[in-house]
Amino acid sequence: MDSDETLARVTYLPGVTPPSEAHGPTREASATRARGSAHDAEEHRAQNVSMRALTRRGMSRWEMRELLRSRELNDEVVEVELDRLERVGLIDDAALAETIVRTQRERKGLGRTALESELR
Repeated sequence: MDSDETLARVTYLPGVTPPSEAHGPTREASATRARGSAHDAEEHRAQNVSMRALTRRGMSRWEMRELLRSRELNDEVVEVELDRLERVGLIDDAALAETIVRTQRERKGLGRTALESELR
């Protein structure tokens, strides 16, 4: 490379601070990032708990809420996870009820009253 040639200008991706402008994180930025990462970790934990539970059997929204709360997850995180599960179709109370009625009627021959009790 000749001494006349210069390197191309570096373009940084959004969110990346060029080394010449980096002065280290402020306390506020560090605290905000720590809170965000703790919240993200709790959301990730809620997803793990819910997915493991759903691999064993279908669950209603109420059952999943109780399970996630029993793991001492934040109520806001629990509701976000429940909404996500419904949005992607992994929790559907109506479909679960139909499945329970059909299987209990076929396997055990349960009547209307017993099925209502089972669904409660």
